[in-house]
Amino acid sequence: MKEFLNKINLFNCKTLPRKIFTFYFVFLFLGTSLLLLPISQKNGVEQVSFIDALFTASSAFSDTGLTSVAIDQQFNVFGQIIIMLLIQIGGIGLMALKVMLFLFIGKKIGLKERMFASAERGTGKLGGTVDLFKSALIGIFATELIATIILSIKFYFSYYDTPSFNGNILTTIFQALFIAISSTNNAGFDILIGDDSMAIFANDYLVQTVIMICLIIGGLGFPFFYDIKNYITCKKQKTKFTMSFFTKFVLRIYFSISLISLLIVFIIELTSGTLLYNENISLTQRIFYVIFNTVATRSAGFCTIDLNSFTQGSQVIFALLMWIGAAPASTGGGIRITTFFICILALIAYGKNRKEAVFLGRKIPEETVTKSLLVTFISQILLFTVSIIVITSSTNITFLQAYFEAASAFGTTGLTLGITPHLNVLSKLSIILLMFIGQLGVSSTILMWTSKKNNEITTTYPEEDILIN
Repeated sequence: MKEFLNKINLFNCKTLPRKIFTFYFVFLFLGTSLLLLPISQKNGVEQVSFIDALFTASSAFSDTGLTSVAIDQQFNVFGQIIIMLLIQIGGIGLMALKVMLFLFIGKKIGLKERMFASAERGTGKLGGTVDLFKSALIGIFATELIATIILSIKFYFSYYDTPSFNGNILTTIFQALFIAISSTNNAGFDILIGDDSMAIFANDYLVQTVIMICLIIGGLGFPFFYDIKNYITCKKQKTKFTMSFFTKFVLRIYFSISLISLLIVFIIELTSGTLLYNENISLTQRIFYVIFNTVATRSAGFCTIDLNSFTQGSQVIFALLMWIGAAPASTGGGIRITTFFICILALIAYGKNRKEAVFLGRKIPEETVTKSLLVTFISQILLFTVSIIVITSSTNITFLQAYFEAASAFGTTGLTLGITPHLNVLSKLSIILLMFIGQLGVSSTILMWTSKKNNEITTTYPEEDILIN
């Protein structure tokens, strides 16, 4: 009996994934507790419920962006700072934060910290872990700083007297910092006043461009920053720079998926939609509606227009993009673009009657292909299961709305078709679970249940083929 309890006990921290889960669990409830404090609430508003505080903290820490309460109306500056810190720490990772602190105080980073950091962000290799995380943290913070400066200047001269900024320079800078951190960490949170939120920037193409650049940089993965650092070093030393296979893979796939999805959405909206034919708004604004909101589905969660303005075909594409997510070892979630493309490579290999999946002259290990196919299959089972829970436990919600919400949570995106405030407790808990699985990764979530002992089965069985079609 004791052995059985140990096996199902998530807090029996004998494996790295389980230890990471425990750290996340404790940190999440710390964030929830802080949001529940009276000093986090605005004066004159009803005390936020535990489930809504938990939902908000989970959404912030997993860099999702779904909210069941209005952040700008429920929480004061202190509460908003707590949410911003949850977004930042959730984006870079707890262990990466620990590595940063060790570097700051000059303390030696041991094998334990390297293993934790590598496992948490899925970098896979221990070699160069410290340099990789150092490069990534510098890159992320530099992106946030530059974006904050640009947005602060833009907000000051263009939106200074609007309700969101109150004609106050400190409020303007705080809004810019919050949006910069949220977009770089692919969170999709904002604290702009009013239901329209980011819609006030619908015809501000500079703000939209800055946000898109931030979310793309944050979604490319930590190894990307390491390659940037190596490129700069090689330029200074006048030596040859060789880009890593991972970065080549990610850059090609990330932008290919982005361009193809943009083209598909444009075609759908041109052939069956009304958004691109709305003569009440300029053609440039209509085009940016499609570009910004399609790019944002990669894991960011910002939107400049009600997504119900798009046709159902475009909404399905958005849901699939959120499910795919960003790159591994990044601030984004989903099954990851590498997983998705490896599945495509496996299908191409099968169609050509080849046993190996190949890309850029490199063979993808069979174990990686198998894992990618499993992650893809399991993730869809999870999305359909949560969608059914949302539909059956809530009223007047369609399957597309429920699936969109589930994909948004799993992809840690934060976009919604407007049903989030209407979810009941069971639906919210299901969505919270998807947020964490999307952030931790399906593989890490499965490994969380495994024992530290080597339980590899050595027994072999006779082979028997089965007809499948």
